[in-house]
Amino acid sequence: MDVCNDIREKLSWAVASILSLVYAISFYAVSNGHIPNNLLFGFCVWGSPDSPNEENGCTNSVQNSHKSAFIVDLVFTLAVGIFYFLDKSKSKKTIIYLAYAFIILMHGIMHWFIQNNTVPLETLRINCYTDIQSDASSFGRPIFAIFSFCLAIIILGVGFYPVISRPMITIISIIFAVIVVYITDNSGTEGKEGELILPGLFVVAHPLSCITGLLTTKTQMFSPSVGWLFALCTLIGILELTLCKEILKPFGGHVWYDVTLHSAVILSLPYFCSPSASPKGKNN
Repeated sequence: MDVCNDIREKLSWAVASILSLVYAISFYAVSNGHIPNNLLFGFCVWGSPDSPNEENGCTNSVQNSHKSAFIVDLVFTLAVGIFYFLDKSKSKKTIIYLAYAFIILMHGIMHWFIQNNTVPLETLRINCYTDIQSDASSFGRPIFAIFSFCLAIIILGVGFYPVISRPMITIISIIFAVIVVYITDNSGTEGKEGELILPGLFVVAHPLSCITGLLTTKTQMFSPSVGWLFALCTLIGILELTLCKEILKPFGGHVWYDVTLHSAVILSLPYFCSPSASPKGKNN
């Protein structure tokens, strides 16, 4: 029975792991031109009244996937705060709430920045699509590396501390950030190098999260429900890379990645995992 329970608890993370491998293969295929790239700066972008494109970006798209994702991420950030105040634990895990809110909010700000066409420094103005300029690349690389490092620290810290020490988690996170920067620096087809910089982060972060979900003993925070949501998020990532125009774009594009990803994050909050945090206690 224990074996069956273990399999049931880890099944969703095993499925998510397999999908993460497919996600990585899809990224490789798109970045090397084996699959047509229908993305704008690495994202499947819906827009209205005009559809965003390489020539005009989101100039004629008052509403677009990035702006929708920004709004969604603000709502999820607010939700983290609400669940923090609803948490009835005597000693709240404040650092986890802050870390989750930080990652979600930064994700949202990234989307706002990508679709904005009024950034003062023109070389950093993306407007949903731009050729990577050397100035922008030099400016963005250290910020991107720091964000990747912070993301790894949070995932590994939540999943493995104190089983793995803080120094070791820090070392692994540094290695993770270096790998992400290397992959993203070498992404994109000829003439569009670096175009897939942000999906490159997602592609590397997904296996990291899945390995954590499979190996961690903290099965409440990395519950089957969280795993299934993460698997769904990974599937949407695959569709974004491979079937954007055919499937994802008509229904809002990348925004659904944020919805599913941050739903998984919310469900892993201490409020849903700690018996003392809420009347409902543990996840199923």
